[in-house]
Amino acid sequence: MRAVSPTQIAMLVVVLIVGIAAGYALGGAAAPPKVSTVTVTQAAGVVTQTVTQTATVRVTVTQPVAALSGEILIGALLPLSGDLASEGALNRAAVEIAVEDLNNYVKTLGLPITFRLLIEDTATDPTTALAKLQSLYARGVRAVVGPMTSAEVRNLKSYADGNKIAVCSQSSTAPDLAVPDYIFRNVPNDLFQGKAIARLLIDYGVKYVYILYRNDAWGKGLADATEARYKEIGGTVLGKVGYDPKKGDFSAELAAAASVVKSAVGRYGDKAVGVLLISFEEAGTITAQAGGYAELMGVTWFGSDGTAMNLKILEAAGAQLAKVKHLATIFAPTESPKFTEFVNKFRAKTREFPGTYPTTAYDCVWLLGLAIIQAGKYDGEAIRNVMLQVARSYFGVSGWTILDDNGDRAGGDYDVWAVVLKDGKPSWEKVAVVDTSSDAVRWIKRI
Repeated sequence: MRAVSPTQIAMLVVVLIVGIAAGYALGGAAAPPKVSTVTVTQAAGVVTQTVTQTATVRVTVTQPVAALSGEILIGALLPLSGDLASEGALNRAAVEIAVEDLNNYVKTLGLPITFRLLIEDTATDPTTALAKLQSLYARGVRAVVGPMTSAEVRNLKSYADGNKIAVCSQSSTAPDLAVPDYIFRNVPNDLFQGKAIARLLIDYGVKYVYILYRNDAWGKGLADATEARYKEIGGTVLGKVGYDPKKGDFSAELAAAASVVKSAVGRYGDKAVGVLLISFEEAGTITAQAGGYAELMGVTWFGSDGTAMNLKILEAAGAQLAKVKHLATIFAPTESPKFTEFVNKFRAKTREFPGTYPTTAYDCVWLLGLAIIQAGKYDGEAIRNVMLQVARSYFGVSGWTILDDNGDRAGGDYDVWAVVLKDGKPSWEKVAVVDTSSDAVRWIKRI
């Protein structure tokens, strides 16, 4: 058998330490004085190298035990129908690309595994989301991407925690869900977005705002976070009203808003008054119905990640949205070569620009996959235990995925998208970025 040099042995030990989480084992015991014995156990036999030195250590290095093999399931809970159906379709494309890329990566590592995606439609409904998670668990799934909304996450949290299912949501942001658990959220919680919206309002000259929000966990949480910060930096909330998103007629809420806005405009002028609509795709219906109120059409409207870049609301109320501009914030992916490569793949698959949440969904697949590889076994608790470490080391298509102690994205900037007319057609355009570290708005195109 070929002799092994001390340098080669040292390199093997270093490689082993790096690969422990992928299924390597390391053990040690005392040895006779002034002698170090390193034993490398290989398939072909045992090689022993004795080196005389002043320290005494014996290290045994064992090759991979192949703890991971065969097919590994990753579930995806996506809103392929319901209030976020258009977003669900984009996120589906993203996770499909991610699994394909992840499988190409494990091939280069020579790992005997293949990741397989199981997609379930939550219908943007909390009850359905829980039922679909239970179904995935029964099929052996222990790692899940999604769901997208905080209401869905809240409803399945206890089941995920109780059954040790590692869940990575690409878009849940409700602040009250920021606790250590089996739920990881690859976006900052809405305390960050609330600050970004508040700064945008003040920077735009809007010192008086009427808030109309979707009355669920996400909508209320973001409305509260925005109100608190807005008041801190000099703004006044004229009213804050929650609405039932299942309604089709919002005339009562809009009539009340119009009355308050008309009075405020009379006192402070239309430039100082605005409307903040915290909504999902029903924003199209709400804005179209608001077209019947001149008072509401005469001021600037603002939105959030629930509406930014959404094409469905343009179909429902493009003309009205362009009139009020609808400046909407959303977590900003870091532009990089990885982001550009993903955009090109995504456009080839869908003919659409991915926006934010497809990028964070893509990265959720990778975070779960890398955590499974590092854990060395397909087990929810093991995945959870290494997730923060994996996230600190992974630069994805959305940027650095560093998570805080609660498992939420540790922070980031917010893009501002607005509805503008391009060749007479309502379209989304990125017009600014809110830098959360400096609490300032950087305008690309002030509209």
